[in-house]
Amino acid sequence: AEGHLTLEAFLSVYRAELNQGKVWGVAHDLAALGRPPPLGPGQLFRARFDRLYLAGPSQPLTGHTPRADRALPHELHPSDHLPVTALFDWR
Repeated sequence: AEGHLTLEAFLSVYRAELNQGKVWGVAHDLAALGRPPPLGPGQLFRARFDRLYLAGPSQPLTGHTPRADRALPHELHPSDHLPVTALFDWR
């Protein structure tokens, strides 16, 4: 029915995530429901893909990459992305 997600469509979202190796999304959802997967410490995905790229004669002066103290998203950070910032010298 329009506006409703069928059980098969719902399950297909998770199958696609798992088939792509994105177990962290499924692990997060299970943990949010109070049913964390039986994984040991360090077995959840921990990496950063957000980057800044610059082409030209500028030099980076400083950069800041915030760290999360627990899996994202959660109630304080509703996205699985954290801001990435940098200061450049445009001379």
